[in-house]
Amino acid sequence: MHKTVILKSKEARQVTMNGPDPRAAARGLVALVLDQARIDPQRRPSADMRRWCRDLATRLGVPPREVMDTNRELLQEALRLEQVAHLISGMETSPPERVLTGLLQEAATAE
Repeated sequence: MHKTVILKSKEARQVTMNGPDPRAAARGLVALVLDQARIDPQRRPSADMRRWCRDLATRLGVPPREVMDTNRELLQEALRLEQVAHLISGMETSPPERVLTGLLQEAATAE
């Protein structure tokens, strides 16, 4: 099991843990979910993918999204976690700017 420790300082919060850098974990999750969402945005994501997303949120110290019933919703959560991972990394990195037309625009209008 991974251990998450969040340290607070004046400059930045840092995440210390065993396992891959949370920015890399988030990037991998986004890539896989994006592929699935492109094929079938309304399909229910696998339990493993939802668990990976919840585990990453826990590692980052943020509450996971309550509802991830579709690949589209899982993608939205994965993108949010990618942003959080960069913000709390303690390093001067910026999250990638992603232009995802179609899937996210449709999700925004559907809600």
